[in-house]
Amino acid sequence: MKKLLPRMGKRGRGTVMTALSALVLVAAFLLGIGASALKQRWNSYIDMTEEGLYTLTDAFLDEVSDITDEIVITFCADPDILLNNYDTRYTYIMAREIEKHMDNVTVVTCDVERNPTAVQKYRTTSTTKISWDDVIVSCDKRYRILTAKAFFSTDSSTEEYFAYNGEYKMASVMLSITAVHRPIVYFTVGHGEAVYDPTDPDNAENEKHRAFYQLMVDNGLEVRTLSLDTAEIPDDCVLLVMNGPTVDYAAPAGDRYLVNATPPIEKLDRYLDGHGSLMVFKDPTASLPALEEYLEEWGMAYQNGVTVKADRTGAGDDAALEAAREALFAVYPESSKEALGNSLFPDIADLTTAPRTVVVRSGFLRPLWVNNTKTFSTATSALTSPVLLSAGEAKAYNTEGAIVDDAGSYSLAQITVRVSTVDACDYYSYVFCAATTELTRNETLDNPTYANYDVLFSTVRSISRTDEYASDALGGLNMNSEMYGGKRLIPSDISSTDKDVYENGKLVFTYLGLTPTAAVWWTVLILSPAVAVLAVGAVRLVRRRHR
Repeated sequence: MKKLLPRMGKRGRGTVMTALSALVLVAAFLLGIGASALKQRWNSYIDMTEEGLYTLTDAFLDEVSDITDEIVITFCADPDILLNNYDTRYTYIMAREIEKHMDNVTVVTCDVERNPTAVQKYRTTSTTKISWDDVIVSCDKRYRILTAKAFFSTDSSTEEYFAYNGEYKMASVMLSITAVHRPIVYFTVGHGEAVYDPTDPDNAENEKHRAFYQLMVDNGLEVRTLSLDTAEIPDDCVLLVMNGPTVDYAAPAGDRYLVNATPPIEKLDRYLDGHGSLMVFKDPTASLPALEEYLEEWGMAYQNGVTVKADRTGAGDDAALEAAREALFAVYPESSKEALGNSLFPDIADLTTAPRTVVVRSGFLRPLWVNNTKTFSTATSALTSPVLLSAGEAKAYNTEGAIVDDAGSYSLAQITVRVSTVDACDYYSYVFCAATTELTRNETLDNPTYANYDVLFSTVRSISRTDEYASDALGGLNMNSEMYGGKRLIPSDISSTDKDVYENGKLVFTYLGLTPTAAVWWTVLILSPAVAVLAVGAVRLVRRRHR
């Protein structure tokens, strides 16, 4: 080059230098693109946040270290969109860090806007919408779908994020979908209940209840049986099911019970006081005074000996017409009137032309509370709501076929939620009651024409979700780092001053300005090119002077 440049004129040397400059710029541009691609491919980020938002804690790694099942974390948008969005950036980078540390975890991305079928197997109902900012954590057939906002703690008054609890939430979900803590649903036995036995598939009567059993399995639940006569309800029970009992749960005299044995209803009450969930499917002809009296404490009363029938006429024999009248097409509760019942499956209930749920041979339940609410104490209150209603023209008939009520819009299934506040945290108990046993039969759950499976699946999922398996070392929801381990957030618009926020005289969280670590890195990045140019120039100048 030294020999070449002197032979050229000024114009030639200028052309060469311009070309070299252009090549350097192009190389720098391509290097930047390559570095960006490698950064995303290998998740090679430098964590400059004071709270280590992008660095996994030892507590998290210890919490999930025993998980050996294959886990897939699916993000529903392309990486560039995830990284450029405040709600998804932290969680995406955290997931990639988990992938680096755990060989059994795989992170995948897909664009659900362009390819909605990519997440079809994760849709809980036929009309479920999975959004671009949802995160799906799956293991085999068990999975959870979380919104991006679920990984943050939010100020209740301003709805602004103030802490990132991603590690706690992710560990909770990973543990809940793996065999480390498999949620268990118990079906009661010994009182005439119907329970599917997977070891006896050739039994015709047993086979009638296969679909309801499979629905529980599809929900990620392990199915077991339990006799309330002889055993307490276990601590690992996330849902207790009484499917078609014909014998009451009172404690009768006789040698069926040990002396001083605890009555089943007392065990049930203790379980629900401990924030459990109960489902009852009762035939309208069955009379269970002890159980029904207890359920009235939850704001719902079974109306025995009556059947709700549709107002239908048509040709055919009497038996066929009667069967058609007993098959009701349920009306879903409106969100503006019955928000609780609607919230169980809003993606179905809110559709203008919603798929039908058929309810066969059903009685009805009567709500007992004024305005469907009740306050038990300053810390405990409850809300009840219909889940499935009959049409307005339906009527109630007694066993002789006479009309005993023509009010219409009967509650065929009802749910009550009780909320207890303990140490500023809310705990929930659920009781779901249906005035029919036909909802759990194969004939309705296996029929894709109806929405029965979707409705019941969503209801079970809503009242049996217990994902809080992570230890306190990782912190809890809605709590910050100084108290419980969640990581404080540095706002996206970093300011030059810090802002401390206090509640009741105690520091709750701090908005940080530019952290010392970030300041050092910014200084290095900004000054490095200038220092490099000065160094090269100084070397060349010294060499020229000493030629």
